Amino acid sequence: MENKNNMIDELEARHACHEHVSLLFGQPFERQREALLDMEGKVRAFVGGDPEEVLCHNIKPHDRELRLLMLQRFWLLNRMFKETPEAYERMRKVNQRLYDMTRQLHEQMADICEKLAKGPRPSFVDDYEVKGVLGFSYDDKESVSPMTIDHDYGSDYPLMVKVNECLWGIERPNFGSSYLGMGLEFHCRYDEAKEDILHDGLDDGISWAHELPTPFEGLCICHTTAAFVRDLHYPVFDLLHLNDFWSEVNVAYQHFSQQLS
Repeated sequence: MENKNNMIDELEARHACHEHVSLLFGQPFERQREALLDMEGKVRAFVGGDPEEVLCHNIKPHDRELRLLMLQRFWLLNRMFKETPEAYERMRKVNQRLYDMTRQLHEQMADICEKLAKGPRPSFVDDYEVKGVLGFSYDDKESVSPMTIDHDYGSDYPLMVKVNECLWGIERPNFGSSYLGMGLEFHCRYDEAKEDILHDGLDDGISWAHELPTPFEGLCICHTTAAFVRDLHYPVFDLLHLNDFWSEVNVAYQHFSQQLS
């Protein structure tokens, strides 16, 4: 019951934040920029100004306030987004990189599942869980690549990207998204056919650009790119600055036991 009430409170808070931000959508760019910098100033008051000193356990006491501030920034910055030649080219590179990494991750998962299905199962193992994770990691200032239009918006991209990354490492109410934790999660059954794992129906040649502020005509936006925006709440401008992505595959060896049979 408590968890349900927390989710209701969270949804009401999100709605109130969106109502507040939506009042800025029709304002001139300079007014939007002023509001953006004000939001980031409030974030900075909680976490400080050095992204390399922002740690998950330090921001956890301010998790709720920071998540709502970052959501407001997400909505506003996406509204402010203008597709320039530089932004288009950066999206082309980021999108291709995420598409390739997703394909490679599925190939690794397929190989592991094939070996598990064909190999002998240890006596204590009842089942396997195979999970791939793809995310972003802020290691240092080079993890966030600058753009020539950064001055126009004035956003502190390194700090905001680091805060968003840390927020995804903190437990929060589940609103039905399967993309929770430190990155995007992909699951497959260990006995699933290799060709089925490799055939990613989410990327069938139809662009996911409808999830983004502009269509990026001529680019086939992959599902992973859209999910970074939709599910991990990186505004498009933040996504275009990301430079250090990572992926991994985990296998859980599961054993189930009943006390009475």
